[in-house]
Amino acid sequence: MDEPYRNSFWESTSLLRPVGITVIGGGLTGLQTAIAIKTLRPELDVLLLERAPFSRGASTRNAGFACFGSPTELLEDLENGDETTVWDTVSRRYAGIRKLEEKYGAHCDYHQYGGYELFYEKSTAYQKVLAALPALNESFSRTTGAGPAWKIVHSAPGIADDCRLVYCTLEGQLHPGKLVEHLMQRADRLGVRSLYGMAVASINGEVGRYELSFTDQSATLITQEVIVATNAFTKALLPDLTIQAVRNQVIITKPIPRLQLRGCFHYDRGYVYFRNIGPDRLLIGGARNQAGKISETTEFGSNEKIDALLLSYLQRALPSTIREQVEVDRRWSGIIAQGGKSPIVSRLENGLIVAARLSGMGVALSAQVAEEAALLALS
Repeated sequence: MDEPYRNSFWESTSLLRPVGITVIGGGLTGLQTAIAIKTLRPELDVLLLERAPFSRGASTRNAGFACFGSPTELLEDLENGDETTVWDTVSRRYAGIRKLEEKYGAHCDYHQYGGYELFYEKSTAYQKVLAALPALNESFSRTTGAGPAWKIVHSAPGIADDCRLVYCTLEGQLHPGKLVEHLMQRADRLGVRSLYGMAVASINGEVGRYELSFTDQSATLITQEVIVATNAFTKALLPDLTIQAVRNQVIITKPIPRLQLRGCFHYDRGYVYFRNIGPDRLLIGGARNQAGKISETTEFGSNEKIDALLLSYLQRALPSTIREQVEVDRRWSGIIAQGGKSPIVSRLENGLIVAARLSGMGVALSAQVAEEAALLALS
């Protein structure tokens, strides 16, 4: 009979020693949670576990938008949800963006070019936004303490003349890969221990003593506190939570000569978005609302229908002189978490802390959610 795998004495007294706080998930939220805990309590033993060689959900596979919601998206949220909850979520997104910019902006190509919501002539959605803009600005300022967020503009460099635009100066863009790389380095410098390639299969126990097992049955780990920060993949560990994994498509173009477009652009309630990458490339992504049930998956992959739709949206928004120069360089997908507009940051009945369901706003929310999770663990 084969001998079951057991931790060696050397592993059990070093790499897999009992630990104070374990953060599961090495993406934007998990890394910043571990950093926040170690910054507040440097003496604590903090371990970060990541199932892959580096985070491979959405943290390094998103579009790099530092945004908090376009007017049409917020109007839809207000129609379908509680007003207080909607603006609390917007406030958390905005606070997260400002924290990211302040702490890490210099390390992740952060540029505050602003964001635009794009409409076409005779759009009923545009007329609706025009009527609602004063109230949206008033609510945003009251909730965040920042100045009015949105204003009507008549044009933007690199955008077709027949487009109608609402501009937000407070939004920005960044390089998600550089951000994650810097966070990994920052966590290491602070003394956060990290184990990559460690996919957690189960968590048993209660506060003070949890036992973690791994999918390859290669080891076990004892920890006093657990924070689950696996976003779209959280249901694998906590199936009762209201979280739906959704695949999102992203396309980046080859360099385009004389490209003038700068900024983040939103269309169709934020479901479609595009931006410049450096001085001469464009990125477009989203349209998951057009993909149907096939997009509700944790599996990466492309969707030719959605790719074609995204490119048609992009070309429609560009001046005719630029449209014919658009050539695809690469495609990829990321897995985001849906199921509710507000993130989950809470301690469950068994004592586990969850920081997940960032609803496609992980760049904006991660710094704020991480801080909330860290304070919850230390309270």
